[in-house]
Amino acid sequence: MVSEIDLPTANEVVYFIETSQRLLTLLNARLREFFVLVSSESPSHQSKKISSTQLDAIVNITASIYACPIFVRRGLSVDILKHIQVELLESLQSRYHGHVGISTTKNGPADVALITLTDLICKDLMIYHTEFDILLHGAIHIPTLAAWAFYKPLSIQLDEFSRTFKALSSDMSIVFDLYKSVRKLQKVCEQIDFKLADQFPMVEWFIHFVTEWLSYTETKVCDWVKAALDHDNYEKLSAFALHSSSVLDLFTSFQQLIDFIKELDWPNESESRRFYFEIFYDITNAIDRYAGLSKDFMVKELALKKSLQPPPPPKKAQFGKIKVTIPKRIRKKQPIANPEETRISTKACVMLLNIRAIPERLRALSSQVPNINDPVNINVVDKRLFGSNRFLYTLSILNANLQPIRPWNTKLSIRVSNKVGKDLGSTEPILQGTDIAWNSKLYGISHYTINSLVVSLVHHLEGQSPSLFAMGTLSLLPLQRNGIHEENVQLAQYGFVKIRLQVLDYDMNHFNELTELYTGIAEKKLIGLMVDQVIQ
Repeated sequence: MVSEIDLPTANEVVYFIETSQRLLTLLNARLREFFVLVSSESPSHQSKKISSTQLDAIVNITASIYACPIFVRRGLSVDILKHIQVELLESLQSRYHGHVGISTTKNGPADVALITLTDLICKDLMIYHTEFDILLHGAIHIPTLAAWAFYKPLSIQLDEFSRTFKALSSDMSIVFDLYKSVRKLQKVCEQIDFKLADQFPMVEWFIHFVTEWLSYTETKVCDWVKAALDHDNYEKLSAFALHSSSVLDLFTSFQQLIDFIKELDWPNESESRRFYFEIFYDITNAIDRYAGLSKDFMVKELALKKSLQPPPPPKKAQFGKIKVTIPKRIRKKQPIANPEETRISTKACVMLLNIRAIPERLRALSSQVPNINDPVNINVVDKRLFGSNRFLYTLSILNANLQPIRPWNTKLSIRVSNKVGKDLGSTEPILQGTDIAWNSKLYGISHYTINSLVVSLVHHLEGQSPSLFAMGTLSLLPLQRNGIHEENVQLAQYGFVKIRLQVLDYDMNHFNELTELYTGIAEKKLIGLMVDQVIQ
């Protein structure tokens, strides 16, 4: 039982309250400057740095004072959790504005300042997560409080950047440097609070930049082919690498594209796989262009070699033939062929070796795609992602019912092209008939915005160039993904050809097959040109 002599006087109560309030002012000041001091690299601030133990002691002392009955009876008590949170948030706001000031005072545009700001925040959160992973008063988690406090104003700036940034050139390094910084920050936040990591709208912030980069790659990849061929000296790289420098240059560029997608570390795996397939669409088109340009270069090279050949000796009149047999032992050895007199140059042979080397290089490249054998759902067309999706398909030319024409030895072939004039391929010429079958398969790449193809009937006569005889239109609209569509394409009044279409899903093996088809066709053409050169 407390006697009256133990009770504090009115003056003592006032003195206690005033002293306690002065102590609270000091403690609150330390709370408000906590985040400023704990993350600062300034030597003067390091001496004032608060440890996690000290911080916990400050909070406990503050809570004890406000819980004192004297404070409670006089209405001086507060909600301790709310009070501590307010003081710490004030400190976090000061820290954030300090980072904004540091990032904007450094030389560089505002976009670079945003990267610097993100990196500074990420560094702070890593310190909080490492050194202050504690619960204050059993409820306030320092890293979580800081992560949410920093995320809210930063997300507003990232929203504005995403809406307003326009690349002045094809160089989008600033955008992807920012992406990498934000992605790193997201991973740090995931270690602190996975719910916060889910709040990062990475797709909304950066998907249109990735789409823009993919579109730029689509337009430039074929230019790389031309540049690689222009700088090629058509000499084998080594005894083991029989191709020349253009194949190496081209696949080095392709490797950089694959590495870029890997380093992107896109948060959505399905979309990341779509990026890889978009890149391989471009690579396959580039290989097709490489094969076509190689054929053009071969024609020029063989024509040049042909022009260097000495004219054949004039024929002499023969009035009679006397057969003379020369004994084997005294026959003269044939002279060693002079490279300058050969009809097929070393360059032409290297061009052929280049074409043969491509399929194996592409298989090695495609094997680097993560989870390459996992299926990818392509039934949903994500217009937001790619605008107009491309797809792979096979086109099988089955048979035809055509009216015969004169001369009877006319051979027929079917050529398929798109509306912009690019040939997808053609069948082998075969002798005409009322019911003929080719059973030829072609591969194609198309956009969903392309709704038809052009089918042409070509006539072949010996000694004459092939001539276009009739045309028809093949609709792509009925195609369903992973489905089969057959159509009889009318070729004017001469009959029809039956064609089957099948859309292929996202399988890297299809790109390898398409490349083997392109290079196989090119190889046959190059060999044919060589044979023609020799027999002429």
